[in-house]
Amino acid sequence: MIETVTIILVIILFARSSEELTKLPTTLFLILYACLFTSFFPDFFMISDSDFDTLLYLMIPVILLPDLLKLDIRDFQKNIMSILYLAIVSVILSIAIAVVIAPFLLYNYEISIVGFIALFTMLMATDAITVSSIFSNFHLPKQLKIYAEGESLLNDVTALVIFYFLALPMLNGVDISFYELNLVIVKVVAFSIIIGVVSGVGGFMGIKILKDPIEQFIIIYLVSIVSFLFAEHLHISGILSVITSILTLKILLYKELKKNPNMLISKFNHHSNNKDLDFYAFLHEISKYTPAMTRREFRGYKKEATYIGIFANGIVFIIMASLFDFDHLFQYSYEIIIVFFLSTLIRLVSISSFIKVGKKDFEWSIALTLSGVKGALSIIMVHSLSPDFIHKEMFEAVVVGNVILTTFIYTLYLVYFINKNCQKFRQDIIKEDLKLDNKNIDILKLRESLEKDQITNAYNRIFIEEILEKEIGRANRYKLELSIIAFKLQNLSIFSQENQSKILKIVSKKVYKKIRGNDYYGRMAENYYLILTTNTPLSGATILADRLEKKFSKISYEKHKLHSYFGITDINETDNLETLLEKLEDALTKAKYKNKIEIAY
Repeated sequence: MIETVTIILVIILFARSSEELTKLPTTLFLILYACLFTSFFPDFFMISDSDFDTLLYLMIPVILLPDLLKLDIRDFQKNIMSILYLAIVSVILSIAIAVVIAPFLLYNYEISIVGFIALFTMLMATDAITVSSIFSNFHLPKQLKIYAEGESLLNDVTALVIFYFLALPMLNGVDISFYELNLVIVKVVAFSIIIGVVSGVGGFMGIKILKDPIEQFIIIYLVSIVSFLFAEHLHISGILSVITSILTLKILLYKELKKNPNMLISKFNHHSNNKDLDFYAFLHEISKYTPAMTRREFRGYKKEATYIGIFANGIVFIIMASLFDFDHLFQYSYEIIIVFFLSTLIRLVSISSFIKVGKKDFEWSIALTLSGVKGALSIIMVHSLSPDFIHKEMFEAVVVGNVILTTFIYTLYLVYFINKNCQKFRQDIIKEDLKLDNKNIDILKLRESLEKDQITNAYNRIFIEEILEKEIGRANRYKLELSIIAFKLQNLSIFSQENQSKILKIVSKKVYKKIRGNDYYGRMAENYYLILTTNTPLSGATILADRLEKKFSKISYEKHKLHSYFGITDINETDNLETLLEKLEDALTKAKYKNKIEIAY
């Protein structure tokens, strides 16, 4: 056993290092290195099909958890109808089209309609880990990432429901009426969501009671695992229950994270002159302002879940690669290639129609089509076919072959495609950031005017984020200090529009007078700005923020003074753009209710 764990860790290490060098996803290298290892040591990873299925079911909650914790609920809610189309409607339409066309291409086999439904349903479940890994390595429009990641999470549910509650029973000779089918689907979805919601609420209550970070981290995992186990025990959708449970927990925790204990100060000051103040009632209100966990703790939980998820994902893909029988695959090479091209073409047509309606560019259709990498869930489904099913051998070869082809061909071409069209995607990011709807506008020609805000001369969001990502990489590579100052102008809206512009110009002049030539000043949102202080420790950034706060406080118009507050943080080894922005938001939230300047570690 210790030898197996050692080899798995070594393969994961080499795969992670390869991703750093090539920007290709870890999953591709996990399969590649595992196949190379098993070719030299064929008896090392000995596992049966049923054991692999059991192993994957054990790992599913652990693998899904990091992606669900990272998912931005607000963006998910805004795009929910598009995600549901891609994950449900598009899947059903694709299966229907494939069932009509496939008999003409696989005419040598007497496969029933139900058989074709089963085959193409297995190929609709995409691998969320690979998709997330690819899209996280590139600067792409946020909406495109949401579409890809949201679809990859939810289309597994659609595929599993169709396969296990329609195709598989009918293949085994069970007659299902249209009414019974709808009843089963409603039952599966409803009970899966109920179990997820109950698990999420129960986990939240546990987190509120237990304040120890380790205990809270265990509860988050229990929410995912328990919801999955209950759903699977009742023969409904475990994956849907996991998704619902973690999203429920996140919604409740986000409400908690908005609470700020510093608001108690203003509450106390408001009641301090009240002689009839009920002190015990006041103490009871503390719970309204004290969160179940801090933002810093929640960031830590997401990091730890990511590390555990990497290991679990590595185990699954390494073991999956050991099941590949390349002689068997070569025997059915024609069928594998035909199904691969047919499913790819159908996916492209389905997604292109959606993209055209959404008035997005064709590049989005290609990117989303290539994000349809098949994974271990497809292999689990094909293992569920009855041994007596006459076409099981061919189905297994086709499914496994398509897992391999999509993992390598889709992934490699997607990376090439994104790099080739990086300027086009860059234009889309700028349009998205500046809310420009004119497709014919040539963003690159307007770069000089769009790179910086016309009033403040600060870099617009996309440019300051790109600069920050480069500085993070440089700081980590050469072990340099990098501190970031964020500030918000709190009461700018009370001034007239004309005076608002004057104030913003004065603020920017004061910023540019204080920062150095190798520092960067950017606008993140309305009245929200960043200053990147390179080669500067926290102490230096704090001094700069204090000087700026004093300068800003002297700005006044219309008998009102400008109010501002500052958040400061620095980079550590595990930080990326997302975690740095979260730390700054945390510091700004504290600064708003307490001091004018707060530091987040």
